Amino acid sequence: GGYFIYYGASTGNYTNRVDVGLATSGVVSNLVAGTTYYFAVTAYTASGMESDFSSEVVWQSPLQLEIQRSP
Repeated sequence: GGYFIYYGASTGNYTNRVDVGLATSGVVSNLVAGTTYYFAVTAYTASGMESDFSSEVVWQSPLQLEIQRSP
């Protein structure tokens, strides 16, 4: 068994899934700067049964700023 992290760009619409196995934390990469993401987690068994979604967490990826320096 283990855990899945689900996420997407609108509430309740999780278009991506990350399998973190038995770890109780995980890393989600390649998020778009300035985008709000909605996350939920499920647990699954070795036989493939999956729990309902956890409560949803909302997070906004910070904006990226490019700073140009004068030579």
